[in-house]
Amino acid sequence: RRLIADALQQQPENVYVKYFAAVAFASLGDTVSGRSALDEALRLGYPDNLVRSDAGLANLLRDETP
Repeated sequence: RRLIADALQQQPENVYVKYFAAVAFASLGDTVSGRSALDEALRLGYPDNLVRSDAGLANLLRDETP
């Protein structure tokens, strides 16, 4: 978690840092932090279709309505 926080602090507007932070948080079961990072990645332009095709993010997308 410290490394994720360090990366987010060093590159706060980097879409890939946000996306991979979401992946890491999802794998740790931290859905709140993961969803927040994912929302930021999407805001910064990460492609929505790639998010939906990533099985590692399923627990973050589960609560979304289609």
